[in-house]
Amino acid sequence: MAESSDRAAIRRKKLKEKVGPEIWQKYMTSVERGLLNQKEADAAMLVEHKKAVTTRNRVRKAKGPRPKSNRTKRREHAEKVAAQEWASRKHATGHRARRGQREDWN
Repeated sequence: MAESSDRAAIRRKKLKEKVGPEIWQKYMTSVERGLLNQKEADAAMLVEHKKAVTTRNRVRKAKGPRPKSNRTKRREHAEKVAAQEWASRKHATGHRARRGQREDWN
């Protein structure tokens, strides 16, 4: 039985770090007053934490996409320039594989 209580203590310690001191204190006072048991408090803390994370994510996503990094800008520009260079060198009919072989036939 001792190891199960140890596991519960470890689990509660991790939960405390996860949810933060304000939420933890609010639910621990409810447990001390007898309004909730420990299991209900743990579940409620998790729900409240997940709601907070969801709202933070919504706020972050509402700001729009992140600006592109310089590395991405350089790569995209290089790809664009390479595509233009390739298009300018391409044969009019699109056949480049046999280029230069027709002179060998004579």
